[in-house]
Amino acid sequence: MTLKIFLLMVTIWIGLYQRVSDDQIESPSVVIIFNEDKIVYQRPAEESEIFGYLNSGDTIIALARSDNGWIGFDPGIAQAANIGVFRLRWVDMDGSISFVNGVYQDLPLVWTPQPGKCYNMFLNLSYLYSQPDINSDIIDSFYSEDFAEVLQIDSTGWACVISISEDTSVYDSGWIQPENLNLNGSGDSF
Repeated sequence: MTLKIFLLMVTIWIGLYQRVSDDQIESPSVVIIFNEDKIVYQRPAEESEIFGYLNSGDTIIALARSDNGWIGFDPGIAQAANIGVFRLRWVDMDGSISFVNGVYQDLPLVWTPQPGKCYNMFLNLSYLYSQPDINSDIIDSFYSEDFAEVLQIDSTGWACVISISEDTSVYDSGWIQPENLNLNGSGDSF
């Protein structure tokens, strides 16, 4: 099945390894045309799930690049509650693409979710607890568009997570309540 990609003219302006947020949308700067049919992936790796396909001659507005040579774009279709960088879909940069406007280095370099890992995308204020119990110590807070890697979900639905800081270094681990779960990725990792 071929997925035709229609995009709004948007570009996300983000700094080096910063998160892509919904409020960072600006005008397009990098446009790519495909010289042959191309597989589109959920995350920037061939081990990732396939999202769809682009045909030779299709164009996209590229929004970001990964540190491993992939190009991220917004496919322009509804994606449930995906936020920020989790909205992007990915194609590898190889000889099957041509830059109509801009170059690869013009794209902001962003942190990207890894294949095989599960992340929680927070939609509102949520607390990180030291134990899976609301009476335990609060370690940290998450806000809308924050995310954390999910390590496990216990039998009561609480998720053990590692929070990821703005500079993408890993810091606090703890537990979040079941009602704050908005998962992206495979639970095969835990």
